Formats: sequence, structure tokens, C-alpha cells
Amino acid sequence: MENYNLDSNPISCITNEFRPYFIIPTEDECKKQIFESCDYTGFFVSYMDNMAQRFNFTYNVTVDTDWGVVPQTGSAENGTWSGVMGGVVNKGFDFR
Repeated sequence: MENYNLDSNPISCITNEFRPYFIIPTEDECKKQIFESCDYTGFFVSYMDNMAQRFNFTYNVTVDTDWGVVPQTGSAENGTWSGVMGGVVNKGFDFR
């Protein structure tokens, strides 16, 4: 399999907790050592770790509690997305 080199360039990701894809372990889960560590975990993290190794990039994850909506009334009547979708649509992040 061919490898590609992204020269350790950073990729910015945004998501919210969506088990089992992206898990933010609770204090109780950390105490019971349910996961290997108390860092973020899940399919998304495993996928990004594997891709980062294969393509030589780094990544960081920003967590937002809102998937995002386009308000129909109020100050955001212009159709501006909020939350995770807003982060991607407004080009603040590379990946969701």
C-alpha cells in the first residue's frame, strides 16, 4: 500500500460526543478504568490515529455540544449554521 506524506501538517477536527464513534469518558468511567485512558476514545479517534500515522499528519479535536442548526428567526436569520456544522461550513475546521 502506498503512503502519502502530509509533512506533519495539522488537521482541525470538530465533533461532539456521539457514542460509540466519539466518547468523552465520564469521571465514573475513568475511575472504573472502563477505557484504556481518560482521553477521548472511540471509532473516530481510532480512525484518525491510523490515518495520521499513514499520511503523516497531526490532528486536534474541538468538542462542541451542539450539532448545529440554521435559525429561522432572530439575529441569525441569514442562514448561518451554528455548532459542529457551523464550524465546518464556515471553514473553521477541516474535518467532522
